[in-house]
Amino acid sequence: MQDLIVTVIQADLRWQSPEYNRSVFEEKINALKHPTHLVVLPEMFTTGFTMEADKWAEEMSGATVEWMKSTAQKHRLDLTGSLIIRERNKFFNRLIWVKPTGELFSYDKRHLFRMAGEHKVYGAGKKLLTVELNDWRIRPFICYDLRFPVWCRNVNLA
Repeated sequence: MQDLIVTVIQADLRWQSPEYNRSVFEEKINALKHPTHLVVLPEMFTTGFTMEADKWAEEMSGATVEWMKSTAQKHRLDLTGSLIIRERNKFFNRLIWVKPTGELFSYDKRHLFRMAGEHKVYGAGKKLLTVELNDWRIRPFICYDLRFPVWCRNVNLA
């Protein structure tokens, strides 16, 4: 099995400011000094964890997904993070995974955090995602989903 170099980037997000937050992450990715195969960005990296989905949701053809595609291609790496996506008049906390070729994968957060009212705003995902990178099979999750290990390891949902 090949080595897999993963870079996790955390930043002090500016609340509900997608353009600013994308620029911060772009600077951080541009400043990487060592090669990496995968860059992981935070949950809702463009807005922070907001319940104002109607104001901040993007389409899959929106600015952030396009930025992710161009960034992955420019740096020849896989890039992943979640943002608010509007689809069929519903909102999803969606993890987007982009390969340097432009190939796109997505996963919608399944277990919504009821204590924050997330289930009142966002739709729950139904499918797991498994992505291959350097002979590794990676199954990404978003935050609270990790609290449900039986569901997370269920291979029949992929």
